[in-house]
Amino acid sequence: MFKLNNLIILAGVGQLCVVLGSLAIPKLLDWRQELQRLEPLALSIVLCALGCVVFGVIFAPWWGLSGVAFAMAASKLITFWPIQVNEVRRIFRAANAAGSGP
Repeated sequence: MFKLNNLIILAGVGQLCVVLGSLAIPKLLDWRQELQRLEPLALSIVLCALGCVVFGVIFAPWWGLSGVAFAMAASKLITFWPIQVNEVRRIFRAANAAGSGP
């Protein structure tokens, strides 16, 4: 049978292999070109979710669920709202330009 110490070391080696394999993923997926195609609204949603998690981890130990709610509001204001407002303005400008034709 395997001892617990040997299993823990084996799991650590497996994690290192996953990390090393993950380093090649961005190059294989051509992340620079794919990131340019990403819609601003989708990017804002991802950044907002990431901000919720990060701020939630920071504020939840002190404020509990209120800290999580604060994290959601802060990440919305910091990430989602400015990108969303900019994109909506761009959509309206494009619609006005298309409507003011001949």
